Amino acid sequence: MSTTTTTTTTIPILTGYGYCTCEDIENYIETEVLAEISNDRDYLASSTLFGDITADATTLTLVDSGNFPVNGKVLINQEEIEYTSNAANVLGGLKRGVNYSVATIHPSTAVVKEILAVNTLHVQYCIDDASAEIETYLGLRFSDIPLTSVPRCIRKACIDITAYNLFMRRESIPPQYVKRYNDCLSFLQRVVNGKVSLDSTSIYTPSTISSNTYSQDLVFTTGSLTRGTTGSLDDY
Repeated sequence: MSTTTTTTTTIPILTGYGYCTCEDIENYIETEVLAEISNDRDYLASSTLFGDITADATTLTLVDSGNFPVNGKVLINQEEIEYTSNAANVLGGLKRGVNYSVATIHPSTAVVKEILAVNTLHVQYCIDDASAEIETYLGLRFSDIPLTSVPRCIRKACIDITAYNLFMRRESIPPQYVKRYNDCLSFLQRVVNGKVSLDSTSIYTPSTISSNTYSQDLVFTTGSLTRGTTGSLDDY
């Protein structure tokens, strides 16, 4: 009786890895746009404060924080506040007075509104995918993958491909991002073909070009001594 051996292939999870960073993407795409394309939520949470808070408070206690993300940004009156944790109706790890607003006191029952913030987890997933796509090209030419030192051109390619991946989460992609994505693929193909050098070990050496003309050939003529022809100016 024969036995069947099953081989399991493990697919690595690349979160936290990549040829660019979330900060690179935040500097590349306008914050409001990036917040929209990196989130899937179609509503913003809202609640009220449960007790007064001072201008230097480091936590916010809400009547109900259940609809708020685990981290993000909220608006109370005119003050924008970033937070890093959400548990048991308490938003913690506050950064007060962000985006040029002023930290101030807020009374109990003040309305707390969520501000749509960049979903860095989704941005990182798109960076992971962009980096993996880049490596499908680099792996055809280089054996030391992933690159330990990232050239600026590869970082830029990762940014453009990540931006394309983020916009792809929506129904339409702005044409300029489609063009940049296609340009990146063309660039990576040139790397594979050895026509672009990333470092000293991959310098592209063009083939020798030889001339097929002679110094006696006249410039203002359609004739050529190399082809045995004469032109209208050859007799002048």
